[in-house]
Amino acid sequence: MKLLLDYLPFLRFFKRKSVSYIGYTSDERSTIIYSQILTLTIILFIINLIQDVFTESISIWGVDLLMTLIVLLLLLGLVKYDLVSKVLGFLFINLALLYFTVITENKTQVSTIFFSAVACAFLVFGSSRFWLGFAFSVLSFLLIAGFEIYSASLLTHSMAVPKHDLNGTLINLFSAYCMVILSMIVLTKINGVYESNLLEEKKKIQEANEELDRFVYSMSHDLRAPLASIKGLVQIAQREKDTEQLIQYFPLIEDRVQKLESFTEDITNFTRNNSTEINRGIINLSEAIKESWNSLQYSEGFAMIKLMLNFSDQQTLLMDRIRLKIILNNLLSNAIKYQNYSKPTNERFLKINFQETELVYKFTFEDNGIGIQEDQQTQMFTMFHRATTQAQGSGLGLFIVKQITEKLGGSIELISSQGKGSSFILAFGKMNFNSEA
Repeated sequence: MKLLLDYLPFLRFFKRKSVSYIGYTSDERSTIIYSQILTLTIILFIINLIQDVFTESISIWGVDLLMTLIVLLLLLGLVKYDLVSKVLGFLFINLALLYFTVITENKTQVSTIFFSAVACAFLVFGSSRFWLGFAFSVLSFLLIAGFEIYSASLLTHSMAVPKHDLNGTLINLFSAYCMVILSMIVLTKINGVYESNLLEEKKKIQEANEELDRFVYSMSHDLRAPLASIKGLVQIAQREKDTEQLIQYFPLIEDRVQKLESFTEDITNFTRNNSTEINRGIINLSEAIKESWNSLQYSEGFAMIKLMLNFSDQQTLLMDRIRLKIILNNLLSNAIKYQNYSKPTNERFLKINFQETELVYKFTFEDNGIGIQEDQQTQMFTMFHRATTQAQGSGLGLFIVKQITEKLGGSIELISSQGKGSSFILAFGKMNFNSEA
C-alpha cells in the first residue's frame, strides 16, 4: 500500500517530492508506472466528464463517469491483485481508446494514442512479463487496424473511396507500429539485462559485506587470543623469581608470536591477492617448490615427511610468481601440519605432479596424511574454517589458495579420504596466461 500511495502523481505533488525509482525492483517500478498511468487516466476522464456535463447528454457523460469509476477500481485493486489489475487495465484502456476513436470526429488524433498504449504496455509488464506486453501491443494494433478497415468499408459504400487509400493507411499504421514495438523491445531487453546485472552486483556486494563481517570478527578473535596468552605469560614471568623457571616461559611466548606472525602473513596474502595486479613471468617450477619447502624447515614435523616431485627439474611455466609462492606455501605447510603421525616416518610423503598440455597447466598435490572427513570437505575453502584441531591455523589458508586460483582463471578440486590422505588438483588455462602475459 505504501508503494502505491507514495508514487501516485497527485500525492507526490502535494509532498513536493520528485519521482525516484532507485531502490525498487523491476516489478515494483512497473507497478509504480502503472499506478501513474491509471492516475493520469482518471484525471483525463474527470476533465472530459466536466466538459461533457455542460455540452453533452446524460448518456455521454454517464459513460465518462462509468469509465472513471472503472479505472479507480483498477487502481484500488492494484494493492492486492497486481497482475489481474494490470491485465484488466490494459484491456480496458484499449477498449476505451477504441470507443473514443469511434465517437470522436477527429479520429486520427485519438487513434494515435494507441501507439502510446503499446509503449506503456512494455513499460508496465517489463522484461519479466515480456509476452504480456507484446500481446497487448498486438491487441492495440489489431483494434486500430480493424477500425480503419471497418471505417474504409463504410466510406467505400457511401463515397466510393479508392481501395488503395485503405492499403496505404494500413501500411503506414503497420510501419509505425513496427517502429514503436521494435524500439520498446530493445529498451525492454536492455532494461532486463541492466536489472539482471544490477541484482547480480547487489548480491556480490551483500556477500562481500557478509564476508567482511566474518573476516573482521574472526580476525579480532584470532589476534586477541595469542595476545592475551602473551600478556598472561609476561605477567607470570614478571612475578617469577626462579631463573630456570623463567626461561621456560620464553618458548611459550615465542610459540604465540609465531602464531601471530603466521596469521598476519595470511591476512597480508589475502589483501595482496585482492589488490595487486597479476604479473606473470617464466618460473622454474622445481626451484619455486624447493624454495617454499625449505622456508618451512623449522616447522614442527618438517623432517618427518618426504617431498617427491614427479616432473623434470627443467620444467618451466608462465605464472604470477608471488601468487604461486602463496599457493605453494599454504599447500606444503598443510601437508606438514596434517601428516598422519600414526604412520611410520619413512612412509609419510607429499607428491607433487605437474602436467602441461597445449591448453592447461595441471598440478596435483597428493599426501597420505590424516585426510578430511567427508562432511567437512565442502567447507574447506570457506573463510576461517578449521576441520581439525591437530594443528592451529588461521583458517584462511585454503580460502586464500582458492581465491588466488580463481583470480588466475583456474580451478581447484579436493579429493580426500579420512585416515588415507588428500589430493588437491589445480588447473589453469594456458590461453588465459598467454593472452595476459
